[in-house]
Amino acid sequence: MSFPEIDLVRWRRRPPIDVNALVASSPGLCLRLRIAAPITILHAPAGFGKSCAMALEYEWLRQEGTKVTWIAGEALAASRLSLTEALLAIQHLTSGSEVAFFDDADRVGSDVLEAAVTAMMFSAEAPRLVLSARRISKLHLSRRIADGAAVMIGGDMLLWHRRRFAEIWQSTLSIGQIREIDRLAEGWPAPSQLLARWLADGHELDDGGLFLGRSLVASYIDEETLSAVPVEWLEILAATALHHEFDQSLLDRLSAEHSIRQSAILDRLSTLVSSGPGPNSCRYNPLLRLQLRARLDHLSRARRNALLRVVSDWTADRGDVVSAAHLASMAGESQRIVEFTIRAGGLSLWLAKGYDTIRSLVEVAGDALVRSEPRLQLLRCVVLLKDGRVGEADRLYREAIECLPHDPDTERDAALVRATLLIYGCRAATTEDDQLFHQLDQFDVDPTWKPLLPTIQAIRHSQQAEFGAAIAAIVEGSNHARAAGASYSLLFLHFHAAGVALAQGALDRASKALTRARRLWQTEFSDDHGAETVLSALSAQLGFERGLPQQAARHLKLSAHRLPHSEAWLDIYVAGFEPMMRLIADEHGLSAAAAAIERTHKQLKAQSLDRIANLLTGLKFCIEGEHWLYHQAASPNFDTGVSSLPPTGKLATWQEHEFGTLARAYRALAAGDTGVARRKLDDLIRFARERGLLRTLVRGLLLRTALLDRTDDSVAAQADFDEALAIARRTGLRRAFREFGGPSVANRLIALQAASGTSAVDPFLKGLVRPQLLATPRRALTKRERQVLDELATGGSDKSIARRLDVTEHAVRFHLKNVYAKLNVHDRAEAVAKLPLPTTG
Repeated sequence: MSFPEIDLVRWRRRPPIDVNALVASSPGLCLRLRIAAPITILHAPAGFGKSCAMALEYEWLRQEGTKVTWIAGEALAASRLSLTEALLAIQHLTSGSEVAFFDDADRVGSDVLEAAVTAMMFSAEAPRLVLSARRISKLHLSRRIADGAAVMIGGDMLLWHRRRFAEIWQSTLSIGQIREIDRLAEGWPAPSQLLARWLADGHELDDGGLFLGRSLVASYIDEETLSAVPVEWLEILAATALHHEFDQSLLDRLSAEHSIRQSAILDRLSTLVSSGPGPNSCRYNPLLRLQLRARLDHLSRARRNALLRVVSDWTADRGDVVSAAHLASMAGESQRIVEFTIRAGGLSLWLAKGYDTIRSLVEVAGDALVRSEPRLQLLRCVVLLKDGRVGEADRLYREAIECLPHDPDTERDAALVRATLLIYGCRAATTEDDQLFHQLDQFDVDPTWKPLLPTIQAIRHSQQAEFGAAIAAIVEGSNHARAAGASYSLLFLHFHAAGVALAQGALDRASKALTRARRLWQTEFSDDHGAETVLSALSAQLGFERGLPQQAARHLKLSAHRLPHSEAWLDIYVAGFEPMMRLIADEHGLSAAAAAIERTHKQLKAQSLDRIANLLTGLKFCIEGEHWLYHQAASPNFDTGVSSLPPTGKLATWQEHEFGTLARAYRALAAGDTGVARRKLDDLIRFARERGLLRTLVRGLLLRTALLDRTDDSVAAQADFDEALAIARRTGLRRAFREFGGPSVANRLIALQAASGTSAVDPFLKGLVRPQLLATPRRALTKRERQVLDELATGGSDKSIARRLDVTEHAVRFHLKNVYAKLNVHDRAEAVAKLPLPTTG
């Protein structure tokens, strides 16, 4: 046989690629190959630029003077040579070459390739080989790879990273389009280029996947990629693409006739099929998955629904109830959603997997099925509660309860919804509710339910300021949640731990609990806006109490707009609304705060959250009362809304006791009834001491400081202020000094700062005085301070002034210090010179 008789020209030729054009169009994607071993193998499915990479290296080496050869495996295979002929031909073609490039080497018979490689390996003049292949198993070079004689360059090394791809297309495509191509193609070069050119022509991507056909990506995948897959496999692969991952168990259910192995799919599609999130699972490249799923539309309805049924059952068995429900709906079997929900444990899904699972199930089921199925109505109750629609949730619960089947699981779900209505509806617990909690206690045999009762107990104990019992319940619930893997329950227990710590004034402990909650939320539940709202409200309260208004405002901006319409309970509403309204008052004035409170009050009343609306009324009284303390103008109209103030009885929460008592104390002060105000504040301070409510204690002491100054008990006033200051320095509860006690507290803060001197500014005092409110001293002077100043104008010593006013010399000097601070003067002469005009009240 002579070589001229064989058409060597057909498969010995230069690379079939215009290298110069490639370099000009995509310089950032043209990288040199590292040819170090005797054999280099480029291994990836179609579309990864294997031929392009080899052609570039071929041309660079040729220009450097290296003797190179190019062999087209596809043409060689088409020649149908015998083994001997093919082996001799390859040896002839590579003779004298330093590097031989063998494109599409897997197209040639494995026996031919193995013989040729073996012959060259034992030849002293053998060139280095650079092979490309779509299926590595057909090369039969595993021994060479194991010996280190061959190295592999897989598809993961040929992917186009977004940064490199952006360098080529940033002048033509937007950043958003480049990101979307990267999300869909995940660096798959050929489809990335097809999409980029199509988008550059002014087209847009659509959610329905029509862009696949219009951009020719579908044709490319069918012709180049899926052609490597046996035809009888295609509908099975299309079915596995229905879920975001698959494994051998799904293949076994779908391919009983063909017995398709996971390893065989990996061999044919390698980089386009990667490891999935589950154990031993795989996932498709997004574009490949979209095109495979599109193939289902070409099947008969009966065959398509049969495949959907198999995949939905497999998905439900894996615990992915939402995907199973969606697939059942696609198959026209929506009624199976009820079956899947019951099998998955009903509302235990909420405790184990989070709120999004419940919402998605309700959405997939659709209104018609939910209306006809009371067990799904219980799920919708939770959705309504999370949206803040408490009244609607309560009505739906009452409708559903009449039609529910009488089985233990359904009764358990109904009890959970009722308990949730109690908590999210912010109702006061009754004796009947105690029976409910006892009923819930019967369900703790299920590990997923074990954290539930401690969580409810933590809320109840916390709101009654029984913090020891609350902390014990949180610890118990957290242990159960970790044991059951109930991350969602654990997230909310972190929230409750932070709430307890804030009430106790343990701000560092609150910060640590919120850090744990934020980490868990970001990791597993970042799409749960209800949980984000809770996290933002508690974080805002923490920043506010620490005297960091900008930090508090930053957290409020994240989700404060959702608070009136979001899942929350009494503690969270207080945590979010108080800093929100006080910051509005601070930044925009009293009228803006009053308008915001009134607007929110109406929203809450419309949602049957009367208890929270009443707390806002109490907050409004406090803000207006503090404004009156500073300005001493006409008393606020405290008669309006007094009937809506929070209760302070035995069933009241500690928040209601605090806001209700403070509001009534401000009202009594403005009316001049200092005796009533004193009794109210004494009661609040005693309550706070007994329950360990340091935040409430500081607030009560500061307002009583103002009251005692007005009744000329300056010594007792100073003692209250000093105690509050000591607590605040120890705990970090700074903001109360700006919000409570009016000028009495502010003047003492100014005096403290003045005493420390300008060279040693006390960081604790920074930002706690309201200079804009103290700018009108004639309204800031108390009645006694005005009397002292008037006596000062007539002359006389401290002793003579004290005798005329029937007070001690110490009291005179204390009032004079306050007068100097308010008038911004340093001696008696300056004070008399700035003597304010007489004022009423």
